Amino acid sequence: MGWRVVTANNKGGAGKTTTTVALAAALAELGHRVLAVDMDPQGNLTRRLGYDETSWQGRTTVADVLRLRSDGPVDAATAVVPCAWEHELAERIDLLPSVPPKLEARQREAGRENGTEFRLRRALDRIDDAYDVTLIDVPPGLGHLTDMALAAADRVVVVLMPEYDYVQGAVRMVHYVEEEREALGRPDLRVAGVVVTNVEAKSATHRDQVEHLPNLFVDELLWQPYIPRRQTLIGANNDGLAVQLLKGRVAGDLAEMHAGHAHRLIASFTSERAPA
Repeated sequence: MGWRVVTANNKGGAGKTTTTVALAAALAELGHRVLAVDMDPQGNLTRRLGYDETSWQGRTTVADVLRLRSDGPVDAATAVVPCAWEHELAERIDLLPSVPPKLEARQREAGRENGTEFRLRRALDRIDDAYDVTLIDVPPGLGHLTDMALAAADRVVVVLMPEYDYVQGAVRMVHYVEEEREALGRPDLRVAGVVVTNVEAKSATHRDQVEHLPNLFVDELLWQPYIPRRQTLIGANNDGLAVQLLKGRVAGDLAEMHAGHAHRLIASFTSERAPA
């Protein structure tokens, strides 16, 4: 079984999915086999790995895998598909997709029966031996879908923008992991790092929030460098691509930053020193 990582924040719009996509591409560049799991009912990770809603008419998704069934669970292997980018990195990335609004039903089910928070863990136990890293993108908040992901994970990467609500959402997520990991059956679960993204150097608000981050998170959790807000990254998101697939100096700089974060993530498992 490979390593499993949740990207999370209690506040929506923090950049979780963008970070998940960038980490998937960066890990693939390092030669790792990656499984991306879309646990957000909005299905943004699925779109950014090359699929739209029309691609999934009548197809199996993570919602089907997690559905409570009298005849037993759907095999997650039947839902896994390759990343659809037209790029060699796609060969090392697979996807367990989500399509609106099917996954919302699984969130409602999760409150009805004890033990439902372990359904994703059991599903991944059957399929992720072939992967080095599984990245799980979750919806904002601390609901049942997030609990399912945390109950399956080894590490959490918290993502924030340097604005008050996002910072506080990140703080709540860190505390939640620390307080609930025993109940979720993951006593060794811990936050591997905090990714700070969409930083606007000219914004006084962003500068003030960045200055105070070391007061809220220990130094080793704050992964450097912070990711600046760039139109190149916004364009990549809109086009359903990773920044690593784009050309140009800005795209190259952003790709290098995310590569550093990928090294730090791997180091959180291996205890090897991450590059400076």
